[in-house]
Amino acid sequence: MEKEQNAEQAVTRPAPEGGDKTETVSYGKFRTSDELLNAYNSLEAEFTRRSQRIKELEGKLESGLIEEEWSKRLEELHKKYPVSRKLNKELGEYLKANESLIGEKDCLEKALLNVLAVKSEFSSDPEKTVKSPNPIPAPETDPERERERFAPPEAPPRIMTVSGNTPAGTFRKPASVAEAGRLAAEHFKKMKGV
Repeated sequence: MEKEQNAEQAVTRPAPEGGDKTETVSYGKFRTSDELLNAYNSLEAEFTRRSQRIKELEGKLESGLIEEEWSKRLEELHKKYPVSRKLNKELGEYLKANESLIGEKDCLEKALLNVLAVKSEFSSDPEKTVKSPNPIPAPETDPERERERFAPPEAPPRIMTVSGNTPAGTFRKPASVAEAGRLAAEHFKKMKGV
C-alpha cells in the first residue's frame, strides 16, 4: 500500500498531445511540493519523538526488572546472613568500587565477606571496626599499673614441706596371675570383716 502511495506522489504525467509541453506533477492530497515537504518534516519529527519515548519506556522497564532482580537477591542475602541488613550502604559502596564483581552470581556474598573483614574487630583500622555486643576489654596502657601487675612480689612465697611416714608394710607385687588372685581374695576377706 505504501508503494502505491509513494508511486502516486512521484509519478509524472506526460504532457497532453497537442500543444503545451509542460509536465504536471501530482502530490497526492497536497497541492504543492512545499506542503508535502512540511508534512514529511512534521511526520518525521513525530516519529522521532515516539521512538525516543519508546526507548525511554523500554529503559525504565528494563531498569525496573533489574531493580526487582537485585531486590530479590538482596532479600535472599538478608535471609541467609541477617547481619547484612545493617551493611546495605557498605555493600553498595563496595560493589561500586569493584564493578567487575557485579557480573558474578555470588557477588553479594563476596561483597559481604569483604565488608565484614574490613569492619571486623580484628581490623587494623579502628574507625571501621564493628562494635561487638560483648567487647573484649582493651589492655591497660598505663605503664605504672602494668609494672605493678607484672612485678615480682617482695618475698617469694614459702613452699610448705610435708614430712610423712613411709608405709609400715612394703607393697608386694604378685609374680603370677595365681598369686594375684590369691592376694585379691585375701583383700576381699579383710574388707568383709571375715
